[in-house]
Amino acid sequence: MAATDPHFKIRLPEWLKARLDEAAKEAGRSLTSEIVLRLRQSVDTLDDLMLANRTAELTQAGRDLRDARMRLEDAEDNPGAPDHLKAVLRLAVEVDEARYLACKARLDDLASNIERHLVGEGKISADNTQK
Repeated sequence: MAATDPHFKIRLPEWLKARLDEAAKEAGRSLTSEIVLRLRQSVDTLDDLMLANRTAELTQAGRDLRDARMRLEDAEDNPGAPDHLKAVLRLAVEVDEARYLACKARLDDLASNIERHLVGEGKISADNTQK
């Protein structure tokens, strides 16, 4: 950490400060370093969970879109299928396409934000980022 990093005061319950002091001492770190390390780990874990959730969301939206397209294709191949059913299925495909694109945009935004933070922390080079 640099001397130019922001400083701020924080109130901690006495038991928590004692546990952090003990952990810092055992690891040979300062209390500040211990707190920063733990905060970084929690942020990284949160990023991982959010990426996993957004990826699962996108995967499910893709499956739903595929299924909707298959139902529409089946209806269009069936000469006896009513026109109103085909219209409803076309609408379902449009809705699922919009949902898929929205999920993809949310995942892309999250990945870009995480990438910016990683570049800012020096964990990856700006040259290694995808444009």
